[in-house]
Amino acid sequence: MRRAFVVVVGMVCLVYAAWHVAMTRSTTIRLEPAGYELTYSMAWGWGMEERWTIRKFGALWSSPSSKWTEIWKKPYNSGMVVYASDDGQTYYFGTGYGLHFFQAETRGLLDHV
Repeated sequence: MRRAFVVVVGMVCLVYAAWHVAMTRSTTIRLEPAGYELTYSMAWGWGMEERWTIRKFGALWSSPSSKWTEIWKKPYNSGMVVYASDDGQTYYFGTGYGLHFFQAETRGLLDHV
């Protein structure tokens, strides 16, 4: 009985993990002069969520990132626009739910609107 329960729970976890991988898409761009990568991710489930992360080239862990933000209304208007300053040290990320500023020299978010 105990073994059957463990097998069923394991199967449920495996199916959920496969479903989550199948329902998530992401794209990564390089922020060349600064030496960072920006990854924008979308996940579908009962609704739709978006998230972004910044990572130094070759780093194992990401630096600043946003939380998963749920997009409430259909059609799910989502996406991200990226602008860079002339010196390539300050980046502006605009999503449907906020504007974020990242400064490469300090490795942190300056502001989050």
